[in-house]
Amino acid sequence: MFGLQLSTQVTAGDVLTLVGLLGGSIGLVLVLLQIRANNSQARGRFLLDVINRYFDDPEMLRLYHLLDDGHFRFDRNTYKGSLDAKAVSRTLYYFDTVQFLVDKKIISLKDVVILRYRIMKFFRDPEIQKALESYYMLSTSKVCRTREISLLCGMCLPKQI
Repeated sequence: MFGLQLSTQVTAGDVLTLVGLLGGSIGLVLVLLQIRANNSQARGRFLLDVINRYFDDPEMLRLYHLLDDGHFRFDRNTYKGSLDAKAVSRTLYYFDTVQFLVDKKIISLKDVVILRYRIMKFFRDPEIQKALESYYMLSTSKVCRTREISLLCGMCLPKQI
């Protein structure tokens, strides 16, 4: 009744259909590669913006240089409202934002490895620890227990001599 007949003849329509399928497939692959490249570039720009937010902030850089030179001193009596308090707050907020982005898997710990030394310098500094514990009521041991970024930065490891 309804028999299906197979033919070994290749018509021009069959060739055009095959060419169309191949062309469409190649076009789809090229579009997917372009989308991937664009996403990678956008992610790179976003990551650069996140990192540059630290390096472009004069208050955070001033604090970093004070820490790096060993000149930062926490004085409970003069800390509130000082430039140092503002810089510590901004730096703490920045690192908290980086942690949020890591927690949400928007960026990875590998992405922020460039900040490792600066984060270690901040959280390991005894004067910063005094400020965090006294003014912010935030112990660095709590930061170590609750922050994945602390693993990257080695904040919970003993200081190396």
